[in-house]
Amino acid sequence: MGKYKVLKSIAHNLGHSFTSLMNYYGNDYVMGHLLTLARETGLSELKLDFIRKTVEPEELNVPPISKSVNNYFERFPSLVQKSGSNLQYISSAKMNISYDLNISKPFYVNANLRESPYRCYVEIIDDRGKVYTAEFKGWWFPEKTPIKILPTIRRLLLILTVLLLALVTLFWGIWRYFFR
Repeated sequence: MGKYKVLKSIAHNLGHSFTSLMNYYGNDYVMGHLLTLARETGLSELKLDFIRKTVEPEELNVPPISKSVNNYFERFPSLVQKSGSNLQYISSAKMNISYDLNISKPFYVNANLRESPYRCYVEIIDDRGKVYTAEFKGWWFPEKTPIKILPTIRRLLLILTVLLLALVTLFWGIWRYFFR
């Protein structure tokens, strides 16, 4: 038999995981992708329903955000079960992530990166009507690697690889000459 008392922990773990550094897809954290898209569209809030598996607004449900969200939808029943509860006890499980797009400041390490405040609110309602919530607040900034510098990075890696092979060949030749 599952437990009700762990539903608060499930709400906490769900929100903490989504806003954590472990939620990385493509070339940025999902929170960074979401902030970039929110700034582009002016839509500052993402609403997830884990029971109905719905996302609002659809304009924010694009890859790589949608890949992450779908992964969380798929893993939610397992999270509930492994936490010692039962999915049948949950009548509603929702998460809202919102950014205040009117506020931004330079990131203290790199002034070129602009961070904005966010709020992640998770609410689980059990089949008895009891509400379990978790809230996370902080600041986030997009770290997306500009596509323009990727070819430069690839060129540098190629040059470093060629130099490494040249050094190995040189040391191999020296070793064969002196220790033959």
